[in-house]
Amino acid sequence: MDLRLWTFGPIEYHAVLSTDFTTESTFENPVPVLGIIWDRKDDNLSINIKDVSVSENLSKREILSVTQAIFDPLGFLAPVLLPAKLLLQQIWAIKSDWDTPLPEEIKVKFLKWVENLQILTNLKMPRRIGFGDKSSWSLHVFCDSSQQAYATVIFLRCEYDGKNIHTFRFC
Repeated sequence: MDLRLWTFGPIEYHAVLSTDFTTESTFENPVPVLGIIWDRKDDNLSINIKDVSVSENLSKREILSVTQAIFDPLGFLAPVLLPAKLLLQQIWAIKSDWDTPLPEEIKVKFLKWVENLQILTNLKMPRRIGFGDKSSWSLHVFCDSSQQAYATVIFLRCEYDGKNIHTFRFC
């Protein structure tokens, strides 16, 4: 197997290694990595959300297709995908056929959810967690549940020189 055109970050590491193994592209261009977009310049990850178009006669098949088309291998979008998955549970409960038009109340909820998806194109998550010099840090874990779902969030709080505070979400 011919391995070539590698890319890695941060930028200062590229000066140390031979350019025979690195890409010719600039750091201005985001790089797709396993379905996630990596902005090497800012060292952030983002999810590519394609424009979603739905038909007027929305069906169970179409809702499932739109919901599952969002690739989120690291689970960053789990809280955003949850309402659509709960809506799918409602559709299964009413025993709707795959291509039968859905009730108006379900259509309205789903279309509102689709409308809000484009906000996710602005979502940026740091790729790495930096501790810096002389920092204190603490790990925070929160979890909660309801009859329909459960969730957990874990994040790291770093305090640099007693002044600057940054938080990094793990999952």
